[in-house]
Amino acid sequence: MASVSRLRPDYYGILGVERGASYREIEAAYWRLAREKREQLPLLNQAWEVLGNAMRRAAYNDEQDTPRAKAGPPGKPEPRASRLGMYFDW
Repeated sequence: MASVSRLRPDYYGILGVERGASYREIEAAYWRLAREKREQLPLLNQAWEVLGNAMRRAAYNDEQDTPRAKAGPPGKPEPRASRLGMYFDW
């Protein structure tokens, strides 16, 4: 199976926690890494902002579970005909 490129980095991997980790486990991992790896603080903060908030975490998990459909590189729009095809029966 081909790997699916993701729009966001693997925040669980960045913090070194499992996907089913509790809020306390995520928080402890964040603070431990924030003390140890100050040079990576912006990326750690980004992971904490997503995984530390229940609604953002659920949205992130849904985004990671849903493979991107025939999309090109990020930022490159689909050809016009394919976008219009979903609205019109050619």
